[in-house]
Amino acid sequence: MQPAPASPVRLELFLLGRPEIRVGGQPLLVQPPVKGQALIFYLAATRRTLTREALAGLFWGEMDGESARANLRLTLSRLQKLVGPCLLADRREVRCNFDWPVWVDVHEFATALSPRKTLHSDAVRASLNLYRSEFLHDFSVDDVPEFEMWVLGERERLHRLALEGLQTLLQSEIEAGALFDGINTTRRMLDLEPWHEEAHRLLMWLLNATGQRSSALTQYEACCRILEAELGVPPDTETVKLYEQIKS
Repeated sequence: MQPAPASPVRLELFLLGRPEIRVGGQPLLVQPPVKGQALIFYLAATRRTLTREALAGLFWGEMDGESARANLRLTLSRLQKLVGPCLLADRREVRCNFDWPVWVDVHEFATALSPRKTLHSDAVRASLNLYRSEFLHDFSVDDVPEFEMWVLGERERLHRLALEGLQTLLQSEIEAGALFDGINTTRRMLDLEPWHEEAHRLLMWLLNATGQRSSALTQYEACCRILEAELGVPPDTETVKLYEQIKS
């Protein structure tokens, strides 16, 4: 009797926060070189198929052509030993193999929060849990300016998407009367943008509405400090007015 074929080993890439590569549910014991990690992150996140020439120029542009191609060959060889057929490379082109079980948190997150979809609070909350921190947090590659520019652009795009998702979730929580959940969501908004004055006002209102008047007044003081430190401005009239209403 023939043994059953082995199931494909799943590759998981966690890029929202400090990046991590998992194969078969386990973190890699041997990490690829930094440029190798950057290469697979880039191919997986963009879903692009690139020529070897383009990849060599992107990641080893400071070298002559032959040295750049040699470094790419060595890097691809090391990567394929670690992730197997999840990375496809022929003599001309390289791509991440999405015909294999490849999961990337960025795709899951962005698809779930697509503005074209009807969003439900449970689904939004679940997708926002994927956003541990900024895209590729604390990850950088020396001498690869094009990759670094791409990372900065993705950080901004995904940050905006997370903030919009939190705003959508907060609105649904307030409409449902789930004010304590709204407090947690507003705090997450302020984790992303401490200078977001509207979020400070919402948090003040939510705290006061749930019987936490003292905390609401303390939140105003925190808002004033942050606006002064980050932007060098005082709170606007609407924020001061809300503070006076709560205080009196």
